[in-house]
Amino acid sequence: EALLTGLGVLEEQSGPLDAQAPLVLVGGGARGAAWRATAGRLSGRALQVPDETDAVALGAAALAAAALGLGDAPAIARGWDTRRGVHVEAVERDDERLARIRRVREQLAELNAGA
Repeated sequence: EALLTGLGVLEEQSGPLDAQAPLVLVGGGARGAAWRATAGRLSGRALQVPDETDAVALGAAALAAAALGLGDAPAIARGWDTRRGVHVEAVERDDERLARIRRVREQLAELNAGA
């Protein structure tokens, strides 16, 4: 749910995102079938898990290169072809489950605010 909230904030700040583009999952959790299935069900989007295990570090390197004036960070990253890997087709979004998770998170936030 936090991933989807982040996507919403990104879209608010930068404009419409391509809803047909796969979500790219990186990190150790992305290797797990349970996390991929959960991300797919909650987003209703296709997923891409790069073969590259250091995708976060490569992203940081692309941003650093761009900051040094060596090019455009997205173009640099695309040049590394990190999109090879596992592709998971989109499934129907589970709106009921997503709403339940959001309600629980709101309740937890209220409990934590009162602590």
